Amino acid sequence: MNKMIKNWIYNGIHLMNFPVSNTDDGGRKMNKSLSPEFLTAAYQEERWSEVRAERDALIAATNSIYMRHSREIRSGKIVDDVDNRTTLSSSDLTKLDSYVQTLADIPQQFSDPDAVVLPPFPEF
Repeated sequence: MNKMIKNWIYNGIHLMNFPVSNTDDGGRKMNKSLSPEFLTAAYQEERWSEVRAERDALIAATNSIYMRHSREIRSGKIVDDVDNRTTLSSSDLTKLDSYVQTLADIPQQFSDPDAVVLPPFPEF
């Protein structure tokens, strides 16, 4: 599979639907002035941007859960209380916190954006 730079500006050069291999379908070099290192760096930067955007969307999707939990506590509900408990138990909250932290740590945990595996949403 030939990796493609979809639409990225790297060091002032706009690359669009450009193969990282710098070759066309016939195997001919497309642009002699672009080094393999330059194209690999551009590809990596674009992919990390995509990974971060996906990660940020997943984190943002948890905000409503945290807000509901916070609102329930402010209204007098108590975590793990038998009679007046919050929607999230302390165990659920720990799972959600761990999920969000795992998402937040993705750029530090992976060196290759193509190797990133997003964690599954926790089951409550």
